[in-house]
Amino acid sequence: MTQERKLYESSSDLEEEKQVAATLAKNRDLVFRKLKHAYKIDWVVFKDGKLNSVAEIKRRRVNRLQYDTLMLSLDKWMSGKAMALEMNVPFILFIKWNDGLFWHKAETCPVTYGFGGRNDRNDPQDMEPMVFIPVTEFKEIK
Repeated sequence: MTQERKLYESSSDLEEEKQVAATLAKNRDLVFRKLKHAYKIDWVVFKDGKLNSVAEIKRRRVNRLQYDTLMLSLDKWMSGKAMALEMNVPFILFIKWNDGLFWHKAETCPVTYGFGGRNDRNDPQDMEPMVFIPVTEFKEIK
């Protein structure tokens, strides 16, 4: 029997994610629908009653240019791209850094692949294949 993986997403993380979605929804006339955890992707987005995109919202507690790349789980990246392809919509990453809210359409990005993750929680499953996205590819939402 496989043991269920511990979730590190806190209630404050979820609240921040919902606040970002609410801001985007209000300013852009969108409707964000939260997906259950089994999907690996956070949201599907609708505009004028039609599916608009598949979205992932992330919070990084550093300024955007502190690192050259945004590191994202390859599993999440592949899941988002596959879901978007199946639904014939873009996969959009929304990243809230300390210095602003930014977005990027995953299909238009030069990425690199490697291995990485967190090592501060003493959880070997935190280290995994990753995709590295240049932070300069993200556009600020004003």
